[in-house]
Amino acid sequence: MYPITVIKMLEDGTSQLITIELSDVLYICHEGSRLVYHTENDSYYQVTSLQEFEQHLKGLSYEKLDRPYLVNMRKVKKFDKNRRIVYFTGQPDKNSKYVTVASLKVHLLKSYIQ
Repeated sequence: MYPITVIKMLEDGTSQLITIELSDVLYICHEGSRLVYHTENDSYYQVTSLQEFEQHLKGLSYEKLDRPYLVNMRKVKKFDKNRRIVYFTGQPDKNSKYVTVASLKVHLLKSYIQ
């Protein structure tokens, strides 16, 4: 199957992230710059920005540590204070994935990394 993460608009004007199966989609169109997935019973919107993901992932251990990065803090294993970089492995090497941390966001790491 091919699950996709989309936004469902709720009757109260809020929205939530959900996963739908691409095989359930009847057709896809665009409204402005946003793709809309239409199923038999509902319509769902494509997530178009990091900011949209950030709104929906609050409370799920995701933090915006720098402008381009929304980080799953449960996956962070090491913080290099001098370079302001977080790694996702305890023993980073030259091939390890990392993201930078804005100076104003360093305080967020204290609650996740000892």
